[in-house]
Amino acid sequence: MSIEVTIVTPERRLLDQMVCREVELPGAQGMLGVLEGHAALMTPLSIGLVHLIDIDGGEDMYIAISGGFAQIGPERVQITARSAELEGDIDVMRAEAAHQRAMQRLKNRQSVDPDRAEMALARAVNRIRLARKKVNI
Repeated sequence: MSIEVTIVTPERRLLDQMVCREVELPGAQGMLGVLEGHAALMTPLSIGLVHLIDIDGGEDMYIAISGGFAQIGPERVQITARSAELEGDIDVMRAEAAHQRAMQRLKNRQSVDPDRAEMALARAVNRIRLARKKVNI
């Protein structure tokens, strides 16, 4: 059993036809698991980690995404993300700085859009989780 995964962003094609056994996606209503034979589905994605399980004989891969959409079919998953990063692409210092900025903005709610600051904080935390391999928290 296998499923093909492609991940694209407005800037680049991050993964092209990666084959794995299962895909876990951060859906808008919670995590979504996809196996071969899944019913056709188009779903929004939230900020979170895409987990590709059992790639080429057992390896797993995580990709940090900042929302988007997934088009799911019986044999493939096409993810169109606002942004997507592999673990090795993440600049931890930059992510930590973004985290600190977002925390400061949330403390000063009168001078900033709190929803935007919360989204920035969620993106930073997501990137830091992956970079530090704390993907199960």
